[in-house]
Amino acid sequence: TNIIENAQRLPDPIPTLRENQTPVLILRGECDFIGWAVARTYRTTFPNSKLLPIPGAGHLIWVEQPQMYSSAIAAFVADTPLPIADYVGERVP
Repeated sequence: TNIIENAQRLPDPIPTLRENQTPVLILRGECDFIGWAVARTYRTTFPNSKLLPIPGAGHLIWVEQPQMYSSAIAAFVADTPLPIADYVGERVP
């Protein structure tokens, strides 16, 4: 068997993760090649999450927007105000 077949046999983790109250920071570059729906899935899966669409960044946020990347993580860990607003909308920001 291959990796994909093995992964398809695993139970869906999302129902269990929806019960996880651990704070989660989701960073997504506004120009990321991975679809917006993926970030929204993380947002709706983790009940105690924050989703920050990082302007001027693609998939490599730490390379393309290193200051915003560092600031967002530092603020989240310190439980201080985030450098940009948590996005809660359904549409692509």
